[in-house]
Amino acid sequence: MADHATASTPLLRQRPFRMLSYTRFTSRTATNAINFALILLIVDETGRAFMSSLLVLTLVIPGTVAGLAAGAAADTFPKRPIIVLADLLRAGVCVLVVIEGGGVPTFFLIAIVLATITQFASSAEGALLPAVVARDDLARANAIGHAVAGVAQIAGYAILTPAAL
Repeated sequence: MADHATASTPLLRQRPFRMLSYTRFTSRTATNAINFALILLIVDETGRAFMSSLLVLTLVIPGTVAGLAAGAAADTFPKRPIIVLADLLRAGVCVLVVIEGGGVPTFFLIAIVLATITQFASSAEGALLPAVVARDDLARANAIGHAVAGVAQIAGYAILTPAAL
């Protein structure tokens, strides 16, 4: 559990919470950017909006299915290594995409892999939160986490994807 002596310190001044927030922000920004890029690339390659709908399902369904295993893993195994491994795997997939390129089948495969890995990272991040903040700060920490996710959406969708494509 978090050190209750830090409960009087503002959350963003608490290094463990700040580092978790940075990790969440950067990984979510990258995830949002790659997801949006995949949608745009699918439409560009196929010229069909229907294919982008299939890609969105490909991003949602594996994460939903993997959610049970990811939650169990986050409760069973050390959370930080899960987060680090998931971030490294996602970065590796993105590097491979840049190096190898790909077509429509590859984009769908990437979506499945990234959605699954992301579920493990997100579950571990959520399970780690009570260990880095005091119980009295959980509501504020969750609110800040939602704000971080919102800013990461803007950064990923509106800034990073257009800059990268």
